Amino acid sequence: MVAQLCDSRVEEERAVEKMRLLIYFRDRLFKYPFSFTNALKHLGPIDTLLVSLSYLETWLGRQLAATDNDDFEDAESWLKNRFGVHLYNIFFASYFHKLWGRPARQLHADCAIETIQRIFRGGLWLQPVIDASKDQVVSGLPLATLVRQLDPPAPTNVMAAADCLRYRSLIVVVLMIEHDPLFFEHEIYVHSPAVQVSSIQNFKAWTLMQVADCQKICLGMTYLCDAGDSLWTLGDDELVQLASRELLLLKLTSETTSESDLSLIESAAVVRYSDVYPVRCVGDYQHEAVVQRYLERFENLAAGDFHNVGHSTHQDGSLLNGVIAASKMTRVPFAQAPSCQH
Repeated sequence: MVAQLCDSRVEEERAVEKMRLLIYFRDRLFKYPFSFTNALKHLGPIDTLLVSLSYLETWLGRQLAATDNDDFEDAESWLKNRFGVHLYNIFFASYFHKLWGRPARQLHADCAIETIQRIFRGGLWLQPVIDASKDQVVSGLPLATLVRQLDPPAPTNVMAAADCLRYRSLIVVVLMIEHDPLFFEHEIYVHSPAVQVSSIQNFKAWTLMQVADCQKICLGMTYLCDAGDSLWTLGDDELVQLASRELLLLKLTSETTSESDLSLIESAAVVRYSDVYPVRCVGDYQHEAVVQRYLERFENLAAGDFHNVGHSTHQDGSLLNGVIAASKMTRVPFAQAPSCQH
């Protein structure tokens, strides 16, 4: 949506580079978009056949029953209906548990939709903020956090509903290494239950400006967790050691180095973001609706929460949140917003 907005506002042509993505699965790197030859090469003939047959069975079932994915409320059913049971079992089940901290059957189907979209959209992480000026308040905080900061406090039922909203927190361990990795794409999504890292960004692939020394490689090891759990409470040094070991375990560097030899890492940094991604479980929308109805009574408040536009911690979501907030404040319909001046 943000790309469409920019296209409609900026007249001259824009240079757009297509994201180059890989998926790490079964100790192999799969290119995305998938191709039959790539899947056959890495999955092998048996799994490729089983995935194809399972998908065909699911597709035929949809045609005979005249159903679509809108008929499924939980993420597990949505994914099985979309990709087939076999691919779900070997590819999606453990990865969704890693991302969201709970089985896919407990998650709302929207979590599956947003995860698939996020994997192939990418972006930069921006910290949510709240800004107040001229008696107008623009909030990019999670709804639960915003409600808890209201003074006077919200009614008991609203506070209870806010307490039911759940979020995943984000840790990015930035590693500067001297040797080239085995991949030069923008990002790898790690579908391996053997490691806790969920994705790895190659910052140098985005722009050389993100790497102080162009002779080195800068990688962002991304971990999702719950604020306060065992991963979140690890010290920075422990997280750097974890990320370094997992990078070597995945064999994503051109150096032949043992898992215990961390000399490959020249320097590192840890960045934490609490309550970044909303966890939508089955039945959670009723709690969100209670909170939203209460906040709508404040005419001078524009609350651009994650639940409204997906993952607003990504750059495109954050931009869209700003446009929606400005539209609410100025009471100018979103479609009639003036063109950008540059």
